[in-house]
Amino acid sequence: KPGADELYGTFVEVLGTAEDGPKGTGVDRVQVFDPAHPDVQEEADFDPATGTFAITWPIVADGTLTLCGRGWDKEGNANPATGPQAYPCVTIRTDVSPPLPFQALSPSADAWVGARPTFTWEATTDSPAGLGNYFLQITGQDEIDAGTGTSYELDDAQSLADGSYTWTAQAVDKLGNSRPAANTLSFRVD
Repeated sequence: KPGADELYGTFVEVLGTAEDGPKGTGVDRVQVFDPAHPDVQEEADFDPATGTFAITWPIVADGTLTLCGRGWDKEGNANPATGPQAYPCVTIRTDVSPPLPFQALSPSADAWVGARPTFTWEATTDSPAGLGNYFLQITGQDEIDAGTGTSYELDDAQSLADGSYTWTAQAVDKLGNSRPAANTLSFRVD
């Protein structure tokens, strides 16, 4: 794991197995690295009893990322880059960027509204992960999962008491990258 061409956000769990040949002395350790930066190699957590290894690799840019796992035996020999005992590599797609900017629309400008107002905001998009949900944030209230639409009407259980409020929306993509609306608006309930 991971599988080729899978899409990941801010990190990827790299899992695998490593074994030495039948005449070998056994695997001692496993390093994971990006061949574009071969000088940066990270030691994976290796369990010699099971031959499994794991490491959490941070992702810092959109695009693609290739990761390789190189085993070292107890004599200090490492898998070569080519040949039948070559270390394996996998290339994944990455998305660490939030959805595109958008604006909260209404209610605004201290407008007077009823206890169950409808909130609207601009649509936004996200690529390659795709938009997950919008969340409505009203001062003093629990955050509301507003789904994938660009408006949300409060239900009876979410009714607001009389008073002044501010609100905004937040867009979250399917990998958890989020962006708040570029503005916060105010309104009054009576």
